[in-house]
Amino acid sequence: MDGNAFTGTLPHLLLNELNQTLLDSSVTVNLANNQLTGSIPGAYVRFESLDLDVTGNMISSIDDKICESDSINNWMNGLVESFGCKAILCPVDYYLPSGKQEDDDVVCAWCDAGTDYMGSTSCASDEVSDLQILAEFYLAVDGPNWKEAEGWDVMAEMETSADLQLPSYKDLDIDHCKFFGVECDDNGRVTELKLKGNSLEGFVPESLFDLTELTDLDLSGNELTFDRDHGFGKIGNAKKLTNVE
Repeated sequence: MDGNAFTGTLPHLLLNELNQTLLDSSVTVNLANNQLTGSIPGAYVRFESLDLDVTGNMISSIDDKICESDSINNWMNGLVESFGCKAILCPVDYYLPSGKQEDDDVVCAWCDAGTDYMGSTSCASDEVSDLQILAEFYLAVDGPNWKEAEGWDVMAEMETSADLQLPSYKDLDIDHCKFFGVECDDNGRVTELKLKGNSLEGFVPESLFDLTELTDLDLSGNELTFDRDHGFGKIGNAKKLTNVE
């Protein structure tokens, strides 16, 4: 059930029909990389040994009944006994590439930029910025020759998106939220990219889908190529993307 775009909250009656013998056995549930929200229900304490993978979702909490229980030490293949609920998911504002603690020497790390949910696998301060992603996109799809490029055109002379780190560009204090066709949220994260019929041409870089807050994408009416290697390979990273044209 990994990566199936499941939505909603975790059911309180998960596997409720299991008899007591099975509840006392090791149970594995893989719901990673979906769009599940809310809390891990306290009702799950009925499982003697549960290996629950809900990393890559939008889980906001774990019921206190679970983390305060003495009966879940066998959860996560016994790791809960050593690391507590961090073996299930790293807390909000902490992260690990695995989304949870699995080793004494690799602990959930503090994220200066904060995280929205438990089990975060990355930290925004460590990630490529939305501006860098847009710069790579602009250069890849013939940005200097677009019909309308207000805001974008400051990057027309760039060789690569890495040029943004040059003093000459840093001093410009480029605001990507003012780019033509771009809408941002209050945190400066890109939520909409709409460049319909704007003379874009070329391969869409897969990094475009690292715009993790993107909800609306309209690139219709252009000469663009999307394929697994050059376009859709990372579409799963844009978990909030709901409208594509």
